[in-house]
Amino acid sequence: MKTFWLSWLFVTSVWAMPEWPREVNGQACGHEPRELVQKFQGSNLKKMSVAYYDTADLELQALAVTIRLRVKEDAGEITVKWRAETLPTETTEGAECEVDVYRGRALSACSWNLEISRAQAVALMTGKSPSVRDLLSKEQKDVIARLAGPVTGAWRRFGPVQVERWDIASGARGKKWRLERWIVGRDQTLLSEVSFSEKKASDIAELRSALDGHFLKAAVKRCEQDEPKTSMVLRYFSESAP
Repeated sequence: MKTFWLSWLFVTSVWAMPEWPREVNGQACGHEPRELVQKFQGSNLKKMSVAYYDTADLELQALAVTIRLRVKEDAGEITVKWRAETLPTETTEGAECEVDVYRGRALSACSWNLEISRAQAVALMTGKSPSVRDLLSKEQKDVIARLAGPVTGAWRRFGPVQVERWDIASGARGKKWRLERWIVGRDQTLLSEVSFSEKKASDIAELRSALDGHFLKAAVKRCEQDEPKTSMVLRYFSESAP
């Protein structure tokens, strides 16, 4: 009995959800972009470009590591993100951490961010700057070395994706309710997603229920499965690569 109790305690401590803020996400299916903006009362449209970096075989993704570049309207940003079902908190020093909540699962996510100038970000996105590695901070390089040391392959860019983001009417919980449309190719919608933030480490089931209620109120159909945007972008550009 004592052995069983200790084993149960170990498993519980490993799989316990961290007391981090929540980011709750749900993807919409079967609706035109304009229809979603109307149904969710979208306003204050902002645009940005996003790309990811990985090896041709997606070795970084296999280790739950993501390198992301954003070109915003007034700045640029490079992010090293580590996302998995569980993350040892002792290895997340210096990171901004949250729990990403999807339908059916929740993933711990920690990000090490570096703000760069918009000009630098544009140069990277357009291939005029030699390598995103050159602009990484020392902290980011150390994190990559620690989490993805075995990866020696050359990085390539997966993107860009054009992102349209609207503020939308708030739901029953949380803040920063948003609708995002991720666009690839010639105005092809890769995904449409609604999200909101909860600063408290609230119950996951209650947050999912709040998002479901918002979809229902807007008469918008949710996709059967939610998938992290990173995975969808990497798959799209992997499959469309020459």
